[in-house]
Amino acid sequence: MNSRELKVKNVKEGSPAYNFGFKPEDKILSINGRKVEDVLDFHFYSIEDNLNITVLRGNRQLEIKTKSSVDFSNGLDFYPMEPRKCGNNCIFCFTDQNPKGLRKNLYFKDEDYRFSFLHGNFVTLTNISQRDLKRIAEQRLTPLYVSIHAVDIAVRKKLLGIKRDDRLLEKIKFLVSNNIELHGQIVLCPGINDNEVLEHTLVTLSQFFPALRSVAVVPVGLTKHRDGLYPLQSVTKEIAAEVLKQGKHIQRQFRKKLKESFVYYSDEFYLKAGKKIPKAHAYGEFWQIENGVGLVRKFIDDFNRGKGDFPDSLVKKKKILIVTGRLAFPVLQKVVIKKLKKIKRLDVDIIAVNNSLYGDSVTVSGLLCGADFISAAENYDADAVIIPAKTLNNNGLFLDDLTINAVEERIKKKIVPVEDFSEVWSQI
Repeated sequence: MNSRELKVKNVKEGSPAYNFGFKPEDKILSINGRKVEDVLDFHFYSIEDNLNITVLRGNRQLEIKTKSSVDFSNGLDFYPMEPRKCGNNCIFCFTDQNPKGLRKNLYFKDEDYRFSFLHGNFVTLTNISQRDLKRIAEQRLTPLYVSIHAVDIAVRKKLLGIKRDDRLLEKIKFLVSNNIELHGQIVLCPGINDNEVLEHTLVTLSQFFPALRSVAVVPVGLTKHRDGLYPLQSVTKEIAAEVLKQGKHIQRQFRKKLKESFVYYSDEFYLKAGKKIPKAHAYGEFWQIENGVGLVRKFIDDFNRGKGDFPDSLVKKKKILIVTGRLAFPVLQKVVIKKLKKIKRLDVDIIAVNNSLYGDSVTVSGLLCGADFISAAENYDADAVIIPAKTLNNNGLFLDDLTINAVEERIKKKIVPVEDFSEVWSQI
């Protein structure tokens, strides 16, 4: 399917779309004379009264007309949009560090502002045109999530692997002047965009506050599959501590000037440095929790709020094993295990596993694969194995394409994926 066409996949029987004659495989060409390229165009243009929708059905072009406002949103199911491909060659790109043999979509580099709006994907804006910018403003595609990394032109070109000045600040200025809310990200690469470069980037960006609502600083992720790639330094315990020391100073300045911290550091910095996770108020509105900024604090607070509802005793004796990544292990051991061990007839243990797919340098739980859970639990005596739900995609697959059932068959134990430990008791 053409990436710039909108095609109907299904039509719900009895819906307004069905009653107006839409059919599966129809291609939506235009609404009231305005070209429709994707589902965003369709929903934006179809809110008007008196619609004239041009449809291509096979080789025949026809018109579907309405004389009043009609809500087609629940009746039409469209084929998914194809994301635009990234044209950068970022020296820290995680996709370039994938091992061979994974499913095809894990090697695709997307760079699409539409998916930033719909799903919170980060985009660099390098391939965005003036037409795109005007569309974002017109259709109010807000908020957007922007990978910034550095505002110094030479540093940004190096990080993104591009040869031209992509005029990032001009684009940001246009978007914020049109009331588009932005959230920025900086992937910190030691020796390249840290220290003075980082402070310069943050101070420059602060001029766009509050439309640029937050900036997250996250450590570069390096796997063992970097043969032939740019030599990057990982964020060590010492570097993480220095980054947070500088960050504390910068945040203090912003709170004085902007009344907010503006810049927020990912949980990984605190865990690597062995520092306490800040309290909830330090994260504002948890603007970038999906980016690993404040996720640990939310988990701890949610766990502490919910632990009063945990059972005092199980009906039958159970033994569970919690398997997690090395980064989250100390948090779970301190916060979770202490409480669970107080529950009668519950025997609980926890294991931190190394990442066999990406290497020991990748310590986050979300990138563990099915084989890691097999190696951890195969020879362990337990009734159930608790794993992070984020290790599975929407199709229930681990990164190595194993399913829960496949892992359960290997380890001869029940797998229980959880986001919240209150979910455990009904499943073990």
